Amino acid sequence: MARMFDCPHCGVTTALPEGMYLDSDDCDSCGRNYWETPLPEEEETSAPGHSAEDSLLFLKYSAIGLLESADEQIHGWSLERVLETEELPEHIQTAVAMIQTVRELIELEADLHNPTSKAEYSNGIPVREHYQKLEPEQQEDGTTVLVTRNYFADVYPDGFRHHPAYREEEA
Repeated sequence: MARMFDCPHCGVTTALPEGMYLDSDDCDSCGRNYWETPLPEEEETSAPGHSAEDSLLFLKYSAIGLLESADEQIHGWSLERVLETEELPEHIQTAVAMIQTVRELIELEADLHNPTSKAEYSNGIPVREHYQKLEPEQQEDGTTVLVTRNYFADVYPDGFRHHPAYREEEA
């Protein structure tokens, strides 16, 4: 059975399988010590919870983006491109139809509760984040230069990228 540690600072839950131990006393998400008690002023300034509509909005952007990426992978957009679904085996055609149906259902339900696009959740946290990263880019002459690339990320209503269940991947 897994042991659970809730960070008193950011609220992220860390699950450790039986027999495993924490690598450090610091939270992977916020970097603060698990055992350090938050100061009263920190508790007062922490972001408030989020609403059910905020969760739907997060699903609308994050889950739909993942479903669209899965559809692109199936159609070979990043590998050998399959132009039409009919070119795929029947069981893959069925999977593509399911992915498209789930995407449409999430979008329809989210739009019932939030028909307009919002830039912020109900607690004031932005829905999307723009950031830049320096990355190496291979030049035609064989050299490599650093270039700045723009990225956009869907933000969970608590201000972190990704759902709390998948935050270990960000570390």
